[in-house]
Amino acid sequence: MPFKLETILEPFSGSEDFGLWLREFETVAEASRWSARQRGQYIVLFMKGSAKDIARQSLDEMEDEEDNDRRYAHVVRCLGQAFSLKTHEAWELLTTRKWKNQDTVDGMVAEFRRYLRVLAVTSPVASEILLREALMACLPVEVRKAIEVFEEDGRELSLNDIILKARSLLKKCGRGAENAAPLAAGGITSGKYCHNCKVVGHTAAECTRATGGQRQSRGRYRKPRGPLRCYNCQEQGHIARNCPRRRDQKDGQSGVAGEAKVSSAKSKPQGPLGGAAVEHSEERQGFVSAGRLPGEAVLRM
Repeated sequence: MPFKLETILEPFSGSEDFGLWLREFETVAEASRWSARQRGQYIVLFMKGSAKDIARQSLDEMEDEEDNDRRYAHVVRCLGQAFSLKTHEAWELLTTRKWKNQDTVDGMVAEFRRYLRVLAVTSPVASEILLREALMACLPVEVRKAIEVFEEDGRELSLNDIILKARSLLKKCGRGAENAAPLAAGGITSGKYCHNCKVVGHTAAECTRATGGQRQSRGRYRKPRGPLRCYNCQEQGHIARNCPRRRDQKDGQSGVAGEAKVSSAKSKPQGPLGGAAVEHSEERQGFVSAGRLPGEAVLRM
């Protein structure tokens, strides 16, 4: 044998679950490539106390049997009937199992599945629910709190998610509950965090509380605008382009311009010859500015 079996597998005394111990025994036997005859002999050697007496007696009962597989199966069946868990024992272990420093997440899940088989729980949905609750109750306190942070938005984590997060958190703290103090903060920073409602489990782009139950189509949350304000009159309810005071000012300016035109027209002389005299005066001023008078052009011609 390449290694000593006593360093790999402890003898079975009957105080623990035989099913779990048998799984370890089968693993060692498969690695050592034992035959059925060797398994029947070695399983007796790895018993002690009353368990060894039952294993020896069951092996003697099949002394005349030539089939080694049947002999080994008979020994296993007798030990299972004597030391297998009862339903109340399986339920107690499933609900009150405490975490130990040498435990692993996958080992605990396999152990809980063994208890569910004893309890005859075959439904996949019921098995996942019981496994999830049993594993969460068994984990160290700080590890459990760090995982519960991800469920604050009301969505429960699946069994696979809990297993993955528990593996990572226990790896950070070295599998010891006493070293798990910084795990809660690590769980918060490693998950999604919403800056709108200050809750983990989703991001601000996925937040539905700040938008009245509707998910935003674009990333950031936009603060709703306040009431319209006019920069012309500083009043609310309209913008400067539609300001009524601005329209009144424009109307007033157009009225003043019209009055100016009317007053300039009234200042011109009126009467039967007033218009012709004005035009003659303007024409004379034009010739004067050119340096000659109207009569001079006639004389030269």
